Amino acid sequence: MLWPLPNTAKRVMTSPLLTIALTKDSHSALHLITTALQQTWKKNSVLRFAASGVCGNAVFYGLDKLILPLIVRASDGFIGSSSSSTTTLSFMSKRGTIAVSLVKWLRANAESVSFFVSYLLDIFVQHFLNALLVFGMDMINTRELYLSSLATSYTAYFGTLCGSTILQAYLLQWGVAKNVAFWGTIATGSLVNFIVLTSLAARSKSASSEKEHPDKTKR
Repeated sequence: MLWPLPNTAKRVMTSPLLTIALTKDSHSALHLITTALQQTWKKNSVLRFAASGVCGNAVFYGLDKLILPLIVRASDGFIGSSSSSTTTLSFMSKRGTIAVSLVKWLRANAESVSFFVSYLLDIFVQHFLNALLVFGMDMINTRELYLSSLATSYTAYFGTLCGSTILQAYLLQWGVAKNVAFWGTIATGSLVNFIVLTSLAARSKSASSEKEHPDKTKR
């Protein structure tokens, strides 16, 4: 049974002063929480890299979903047309046979080829996300720095790209589901990329600081 509040208690609960006090407390609490989150975000590079990786992998996943059916349709169309039109292949028999064999290989390994191409394109996006969320936009604020850091990203990611493509191909051959193989490979590659890129970024910053302040480095 709920007892009605006395009139005095009702006046206190609906008092404008109490409302203002509660509002101020909630605002200050929200400000403290926001400040704590911002400090945690700035200090924790692992958290920032994880957020960048999630965004980049979402783009990567979308590219793979887009490119895979294109490869399948193009391969099936080429194989179907080549089998029906023998005159074209007889005109260039050796080249035609090589082309058909190449397209059949492409069709048989469509998942791995799509993974490789999507990864290659996603490095461009991931490079920008890493600058925006992890290492700072000062690493791409000039054309020279942008191209240099982009080349570094492609160099760093290329080893992971090849290793991830091979790993995913083996997982698919072992009967692992495509989505499981995709995200399992991405998780492994992301850990390797974090270690490599953090090391390269530290070297790049130290090298740029030495160029800007050569006297301090000599001391």
